[in-house]
Amino acid sequence: MAAGENEKKFEEFFQQKYKNTELNGKQRYCDDITKTEISVDNSIISKNHNILIEIDSGNEAKLIVGQYVLLNQLYSDNKKDTLFLVIHYHIQGRNTPNERPYNAERTIKNLIFINKNLYDGKGIKFCVFNESDFKSFCERYSKYSSFKKYLFELAKQQMNSISIAGNFG
Repeated sequence: MAAGENEKKFEEFFQQKYKNTELNGKQRYCDDITKTEISVDNSIISKNHNILIEIDSGNEAKLIVGQYVLLNQLYSDNKKDTLFLVIHYHIQGRNTPNERPYNAERTIKNLIFINKNLYDGKGIKFCVFNESDFKSFCERYSKYSSFKKYLFELAKQQMNSISIAGNFG
């Protein structure tokens, strides 16, 4: 499936699951001097929090890390609790039929490394799933308020999932 199709799949799933929660679409963040910019595929913008959503159809942890660095540099709404939500989608035809879904662990490890080493643990919160794990997570919470609460809690767990020795766990 092409990237745009996966973004539509996400929107349809999310809007059907959380009917009263508005998706605010693509968001773009820019530096006017250098003309540097980065965007996310979708977002949930509310009074108290922002969830910046990236639908990754290429399953490329290194590209997500670059996006995370640029978001941390260009995103400026520090008054709100903000989370970078990454959902790795399976690309039909790219992976073999017997291949397991993308393991988000590599992306999580890379984001933890960047957050700890570049941002002293104070970068934008993040939470990473593959498509099937995201859908399973959503199935546990019928209300958006519960989904949001536990998403931010899971982000805290993911962001602290590597010990000092550097082992995932």
